Amino acid sequence: MFFQFRRKLSFPLNRPLTEQEIEDHLEQKVPRKVVPDYMGSLIKTNSTYMETVDIFFHEKGRMSALTGPIGLYAIYGILRFTVKDALLWNAGILWQGRDIFDILSPLMAIILFISFCFILGSGEFVSKTHYPVRLNRRTRMVHAFRGNGTILSVPWDEVYFTLRRIKGGGLQDTFIFGHVLAPDGRTVKDSFILGSRFGSGTLDTLSSWECFRRYMEEGLPRALEGAEHVICFPMDRGRESLSGAWASLKFGITGPYPDRVIHVYVLLPIVLFILIFRMIIMQINRLPVWPQEIEATCAIRPDDPHVYDVTTNPPGMRFGY
Repeated sequence: MFFQFRRKLSFPLNRPLTEQEIEDHLEQKVPRKVVPDYMGSLIKTNSTYMETVDIFFHEKGRMSALTGPIGLYAIYGILRFTVKDALLWNAGILWQGRDIFDILSPLMAIILFISFCFILGSGEFVSKTHYPVRLNRRTRMVHAFRGNGTILSVPWDEVYFTLRRIKGGGLQDTFIFGHVLAPDGRTVKDSFILGSRFGSGTLDTLSSWECFRRYMEEGLPRALEGAEHVICFPMDRGRESLSGAWASLKFGITGPYPDRVIHVYVLLPIVLFILIFRMIIMQINRLPVWPQEIEATCAIRPDDPHVYDVTTNPPGMRFGY
């Protein structure tokens, strides 16, 4: 839901697989009887690799829009109290009729507000613009940016993929988790999430999984069968443009369902407010950069007939490229 602000997902490690993770195991060689759908996850794809955005990419800016005004008001409060007390001090009446609690209580309350805002907003203000995952079909490797900026590289065939369901706000979000297991085949040593967050249904998540699975097992164009248009977000080209930010936020509301576009215009004032904060944090955040050794294994063949990026998007969806 639009007003359901997301918390960061935890990645508990050095633990056994849960019964739910075993029950919802996604096997790389086993096709699912669903129509594959990339669900707005793509940055670019070709016969060598497929690169996706992270699950919070389309919602980026919401938490900042919630905490930013509170933080700004708290800063204003600190300045106001500081200037007022300075004037009272200069007039020699700072302590007149006031005890220590009268002076410190407002200041402490504002400091707590700022701390609260920083904790909530730091996930967006102090992060990268996005955390991409790259599936290399040629080397059969998965490369994923972690939240701390490091990169996990693991063979596709060695990843234990499963569904993870998280209840909240009356809905049940479903994600594709990839676990790196210890030699015992039961203990989770590392984890990442594959694909963007686009809805709450298991069926849609399985459609996304089938797209990624087919790409690695069968390649293009099989992975994109049934897609009327292939739309890629230009995050490999540098900072997000205004049109790109608008398209991402709109997709975060409508998902892959065009009939829900009316929701965007009903919520237009709020969406525009979030858009301002998204543009700010996208300029503050650092761009992820793949190491040269990974880029070297991802070279696109000159004669590749299947290359999709922002320049191959349908007219009107190329974000200025």
